[in-house]
Amino acid sequence: MLQFVAYILLLSCEFFTLCETRTECTLAVGRLICKQDPRYHQRVTVEMLDKDTFVDAKMNANGTDMTGNFQIFGCASDPIGPPDPYIKIQTKCNAKKRKTIKTKVMHVFIPEVANFSDIYLD
Repeated sequence: MLQFVAYILLLSCEFFTLCETRTECTLAVGRLICKQDPRYHQRVTVEMLDKDTFVDAKMNANGTDMTGNFQIFGCASDPIGPPDPYIKIQTKCNAKKRKTIKTKVMHVFIPEVANFSDIYLD
């Protein structure tokens, strides 16, 4: 029921422009590390998404370099409050099948930099 009310509120905001949205941009940096096999942190796609109620919105995607370093920039807006950016990585590090790793949401926006430091994939 609560989700239905939230959905109606979002529709109202979209169609009647009752809510004012503000676009926020994030620059995130970090390094992926696969201790078992460094090949698994090279050229890995790193996605930045905005956590939303129903479907998370893709802000951008970029790849890591040969040492696992990444830098990604993306912008988003939410009808209520600031965006909730997080990083999503799919890897086969220490796994037979591809696994997904999601970071915690970081409310860090330009001009500050969201530094995820080392993200261990093992």
